[in-house]
Amino acid sequence: MGLEESSMKKATIQMNLFDYFYEQDNFTIKEATELVKEVRGKRVNDESIRARIYEGIDRGIFKRVSRGVYKVGSQINGTTNQCLLINGDGRDLSMIKDNSIDGIITDHPYKLPKQLKGGNRNFAEYELFKYEEKDFERLCQVHDPARKSELEYAGLPAAFLPLSIAAEREGLFEYQVYVAEDKGLVVGFIAFSDTELAWLYVDRSCARQGVGSELMRFALERVQDDAEIEVLDGNEPALALYAKFGFTTVRMVTGVMPGNESFPVTVHVLERQ
Repeated sequence: MGLEESSMKKATIQMNLFDYFYEQDNFTIKEATELVKEVRGKRVNDESIRARIYEGIDRGIFKRVSRGVYKVGSQINGTTNQCLLINGDGRDLSMIKDNSIDGIITDHPYKLPKQLKGGNRNFAEYELFKYEEKDFERLCQVHDPARKSELEYAGLPAAFLPLSIAAEREGLFEYQVYVAEDKGLVVGFIAFSDTELAWLYVDRSCARQGVGSELMRFALERVQDDAEIEVLDGNEPALALYAKFGFTTVRMVTGVMPGNESFPVTVHVLERQ
């Protein structure tokens, strides 16, 4: 048994329920009973669990939604907690004591269905941070295999340049660059300006796991409505991803590859409809 699990079993019934159901819309007496007796392994009768819920309502820990349905409340001991921390890029909150704040606003995107309906905010599966120089090695590891696949779709495998060269030649850092992290590991990145979504690459081991979509949602909150995307002709996976966000081809352009001008290319120019 791990330390955290042991601590949870020793916690009061109310705090077990509070911690477990805090981010859910509501819970039922049946769910509360299953948690306390089966998951937490506490030897108590059903009546005691109900009694602790009712007591928690009086203390402001829980709120009654309907018959047998409750939710974690926003008040404890009758005092409304209104502390709110606004954090810039989400990287370091180590100076904040545990349990000392009620909410954090960061630049992390969160899933939108409940955004305008109150209730809990569901943060995205992947955390997004502004690029830092220490991220560059991982950017290369993400970019290079994904770029090779992109060029193969377009029939241009010989045009590959590693990011260590392409970043300067193609002006990567002239854009705003953000990285997506999963448990502290960079798994994708996006680069954009007000008028253009220029770079989007995802670690191939994380393909079709929502990383690209999270990056897109983040960028679309920050670019102009008429921002454009250029996609190499033949890169159907990229076209499909952008189509999910309302982008369609408005014209085809033929020219040479930026940063590697010996290769002629044709691109789709996409705009959001």
